[in-house]
Amino acid sequence: MVCEGLPPKPDTPTGSEDARGAPRQRMLKRGRIIVNALQSTFEVTVRDMSETGVKLRLQDNWAVPKVFELIIVNTDGSEQARRLCEKCWQQGIILGARFVNAVEPEHRGH
Repeated sequence: MVCEGLPPKPDTPTGSEDARGAPRQRMLKRGRIIVNALQSTFEVTVRDMSETGVKLRLQDNWAVPKVFELIIVNTDGSEQARRLCEKCWQQGIILGARFVNAVEPEHRGH
């Protein structure tokens, strides 16, 4: 997935032909966006996800930075995964991002 120049695609059905690098699976999981070196966290809902990216629903409309950490949370509140993300598009409270890589424990919050 390449973010530069992609138009917003918040309503594109999963599995249709678009600019995604891999098909996404619909889901409703809890997540957290982390910015400012762990100083700020924002609750989100993971709407769908693939090996290469994610679509998120924010609780409030705010300008998400170009690069951020995303924690995907298990139902028991534990951390399932932590990924470094690059925002590809944002339309109000819905945004799409590509995974840059997994965040190793020694680099979290940087």
